Amino acid sequence: MKKQKLIFIFLIAIAVIITGCFNDSEEKLYGQPNITCDTTAMSYTQDIVPIIDAYCITCHNQSNAASIGGNVILEGYTDLKVYVDNGLLLSSVSQDGNASPMPKGGSKLSDCEIEKIAAWITAGSLDN
Repeated sequence: MKKQKLIFIFLIAIAVIITGCFNDSEEKLYGQPNITCDTTAMSYTQDIVPIIDAYCITCHNQSNAASIGGNVILEGYTDLKVYVDNGLLLSSVSQDGNASPMPKGGSKLSDCEIEKIAAWITAGSLDN
């Protein structure tokens, strides 16, 4: 009887170990795989405007620029292009220490968002 109990406990232990590892996958154990950032063919309208709208436009629009936006207006291509051309846009969002880090009081943009802005600028910062 004692031997049967030991065998039974042993079999239960083996079953628990096997089923405990059955559903493990790399994604479940370590999170999502590192997804690359696609910076090919950046478009002002499709790629840059959504970033500016999400992080910048609340403070840097015609209505708020004087009071909370440091007199910086990023509303529309023409206004944004001024800060692209003088290097302040990329410097601010990449927080490289050469301009006021943005977004002020918020989390830094993701590496991918910064890479998209940089790629768009490198490609000539077209109004496309």
